[in-house]
Amino acid sequence: VRRSREEIADAVADAEADGKSGTDAAEEVVSRSGDRWGAVYDEREYEEFEQALDGSYTGVGIAARRAAHGQVTVTGVKAGGPADRAGVREGDHLGDGALRDRASVHGAQQVALLRGDRVKASEGSTVVLGLSRGGHSWTTTLHRARLSTDPVSVRRLGRDPSSAVLIKVAAFTKGAGTAVRDAVDGAPGDAGILLDLRANSGGLV
Repeated sequence: VRRSREEIADAVADAEADGKSGTDAAEEVVSRSGDRWGAVYDEREYEEFEQALDGSYTGVGIAARRAAHGQVTVTGVKAGGPADRAGVREGDHLGDGALRDRASVHGAQQVALLRGDRVKASEGSTVVLGLSRGGHSWTTTLHRARLSTDPVSVRRLGRDPSSAVLIKVAAFTKGAGTAVRDAVDGAPGDAGILLDLRANSGGLV
């Protein structure tokens, strides 16, 4: 590891001395290492990475998905977040605004647009959303905020007394393990427990 760090540092120094990008040089060294988990972060990206592991992010508090016909639908709204305060509701459709002319973007790109990843948007920066609901369309401007994630959710399946408990873990952020343990401890003794790790984005393990 130490040798790799020294090699990267030397490559960055040489590139910058030649007026080239130190980041590009570092990425080239990492790509040659054969480590598929290796990555290069600038200061801003590393800060965001640490925030993600801490269970926080900068955004507007919307989860969205694109249907087969191309329409983007809000599937979740963070309670108390900018979108919630602006009256955005689950089931609303996103149209003009942040996703204008974005008919081909997939889910991850939609999230990046809302969070402002491409322009490295900071807390307090704005994003314009076009929304529609029940035939009514409107545009609203939201200010991105630092929000906490909800990595663990719990719900009952079926009816008592034979219902099971579904524990869904969306990411392994700090505190997720404790939340899962608490959910298991809080489940009825005769209830089955289902641990759902589908679509888990990873994190601290």
